[in-house]
Amino acid sequence: MNPSEVKDFYERLGVSKTASEQELKQAYRALAQQWHPDHNPGRESESRIEFIAISEAYVALSGRSSQEKEGQATKSYKGNKRGRKSINSERLVQKIKELKQQGLSLRDIQKHPEVYFYDKNNNQKKPSLATIHSILKV
Repeated sequence: MNPSEVKDFYERLGVSKTASEQELKQAYRALAQQWHPDHNPGRESESRIEFIAISEAYVALSGRSSQEKEGQATKSYKGNKRGRKSINSERLVQKIKELKQQGLSLRDIQKHPEVYFYDKNNNQKKPSLATIHSILKV
């Protein structure tokens, strides 16, 4: 099963819910190496989706580790405890494909108000034209 198909961030990285920050980092690095688009020629689009899903999980769980160190109470984890919004790669890919079916150009897709993701500082970002193009090549 690909990481993007798994909803639970711990399962996505293949670690237990009691994993240390070091274990999270090791799991993330191994999966990031495996799924990096540069390491998967011919499968860049699929790899990019998986890489984003892995990164989303790591960013969310590394935020969990930092808060536990600060002694803050933790509740059941739904997304990022720092208030970051999820990248939600599945939503982004779905929206890009939907807009392309409507006949929009790559530039128009990029400018569309529903095509965005959030970076680690909770800033809304637009995907590059190259990213959109590689998603549509699948």
